[in-house]
Amino acid sequence: MLRTFAVCSLLLCTFAAKADLQSAMRAHTAKDYASAKQQFRALLPIRNEVAAYKLGLMAYNGEGEQQDIIQAAAYLALAKELHHQQADVLLQRLTRGFAEGQKAELESRLSALRDGLLVNEVKANQDLTRLLIDDISVPKGTKIFRKEASYPPQAAKSGISGYVKLTFVIGRNGTVQAADVVESNPVGLFDKSALKAIEQWRYPGQPNTRVASVQLDFRLDSCQNGAVRADIAKNQLLQLALTNSPNPQYRLSQALQQMAVCTNATLRHNHAFAEAQSYISPVYDKKLASIPNSTLGVKGLAQINVSNRGVIKEVISSSSEHLADKILGKRVDQDVRAGEYLLQSLDPDAVFLQPILYVPQTQYSRYWLLQAAKNGHRDAQWILAQEDQSWLLYLVAKKDPQALAWYGARQYTAGKTSEGMALLDAALAQNFMLANNIKRALLE
Repeated sequence: MLRTFAVCSLLLCTFAAKADLQSAMRAHTAKDYASAKQQFRALLPIRNEVAAYKLGLMAYNGEGEQQDIIQAAAYLALAKELHHQQADVLLQRLTRGFAEGQKAELESRLSALRDGLLVNEVKANQDLTRLLIDDISVPKGTKIFRKEASYPPQAAKSGISGYVKLTFVIGRNGTVQAADVVESNPVGLFDKSALKAIEQWRYPGQPNTRVASVQLDFRLDSCQNGAVRADIAKNQLLQLALTNSPNPQYRLSQALQQMAVCTNATLRHNHAFAEAQSYISPVYDKKLASIPNSTLGVKGLAQINVSNRGVIKEVISSSSEHLADKILGKRVDQDVRAGEYLLQSLDPDAVFLQPILYVPQTQYSRYWLLQAAKNGHRDAQWILAQEDQSWLLYLVAKKDPQALAWYGARQYTAGKTSEGMALLDAALAQNFMLANNIKRALLE
């Protein structure tokens, strides 16, 4: 359930000072308990189970405060709910002799901690939004024109693959009027080509402006993942990510996503797979052939299971029940191999299929993106904000200028024009100049 910031205006409310888990841990090691407590508490709203566990230990040990067994138990109970693996053992030991009054007080304090959680729980395999996040309404009989991005010559010469994620405004006349790079890797290499292409996209005209997000993949048939593998090994990204350090977690997420682009597959994690802590899965060495577009006459996103005769025998998840009902039992292509696929379509006449491959959790890009976000990495939080409004509202309440601008755009397109413009002005006040372009696009 989406939590709202009812206690204060989004333009007036702020949270505690910026914190990340590594900084909080360093403060605790240095016995700067006041700073450690402040930073750990700042991570609780974004569901950081380690922060909850550490606060429980601090309350139990009386570090920087008098020992408070009930508060310690409340923090540990929250850590358990947030899936900290060690919290339950200590929690049971602490609460074994609690009287009824202590149990009631524990539940009251735990309820208050739960109320402070501001972002939704996001499952690592939850997203289906690799191509399109917003559902762009396209009238029947109309088309979307999407110009393919040109491949930068230097990237093509070096055989480098990559991706760019963008958010943009679609004007009433169907043109893309403002676009912003959410994430790209290699950083900056494909941004210009992606922006130039998307500015030429055309959607059917609509009475209102709209906001959409998309990921553009850049891949050559000759691409190789060797250089990315070498960079991961050289910088020990996997080993450092396992220490709860948000910067290596974010860099590893980007590197694994870049490698996934080269495989020409959608990657998912499988808990049944043994975790690898010193090497990258050989799955990333696969390069699968492209599958011709199908014409199922549908639009949306779905994870499907296809039989050896090319028939959709199961819809594992989809962007709508209507889509699931419409595609189940349909033939996608007689030559498609049996297995799981991501079906995605902006245009009913061009349904795109991509094979799904499974890797261990620690080899999965999105897992590390979630860890980096929970551990305080702002850019990881911004990426999650594109698909989960609770993360967007969290950043807005922190007065993040990019979040202010794009939430303002979404509010404006939802009919809350005054609030939308106020948010855009707040972004401009922090010198986020793209907000000017967004305002112009909304007002045209």
